[in-house]
Amino acid sequence: MGRRRINKFDIVILVFLILVMITGGKFKISFYIILSYFVLSIAYKLTKKYLFYRKLKASQIDDVDFMSGQTFEIFVLELFKKLGYKGKLTPKTADYGADIILEIDGRKIAVQTKRWNDLVSITAVQEVLGSIKYYNLDKGMVVTNNYFTENAYELAKANGIELYDRNDLIDLINKTHSQNLSRDLVKSQYQKL
Repeated sequence: MGRRRINKFDIVILVFLILVMITGGKFKISFYIILSYFVLSIAYKLTKKYLFYRKLKASQIDDVDFMSGQTFEIFVLELFKKLGYKGKLTPKTADYGADIILEIDGRKIAVQTKRWNDLVSITAVQEVLGSIKYYNLDKGMVVTNNYFTENAYELAKANGIELYDRNDLIDLINKTHSQNLSRDLVKSQYQKL
């Protein structure tokens, strides 16, 4: 038989019992200590998340080059939300070629994001084409911090896929951002993710 893993609930019960023993059997005091811990923990997580999104929304193109792929997905989603789109991220695994699903004016769009150091190939266009049918969407786009190969441009044109290369991404950032944030501050935040 395998060993039983200790879950968070077991740890809370153990800490509660220890606190009851320390406080001389005063359950109320122990309960308030545990409750205070949870409230502070939730407040800390929400504050951290708020600060992350605030920094993310102020990022510029040089900051994008230091993002992880997952952070880039969130960044692109936030850019389009500022432009009036509704949207959500797809699951991290088994996304069927779409990282984001956007919606505007009743139209649904599959978005494949590529935060790469090299040219984005035809594969990215093929992935988003597959996701359009899978998710039953109206169209697709690929967004990158780099540029696309000639084959990617040809396949995208033939299938009505919008491509946003580095220049287009800079335009999106400029449309949605009026403030600039210290690169060092943003880079340090992305490295923590």
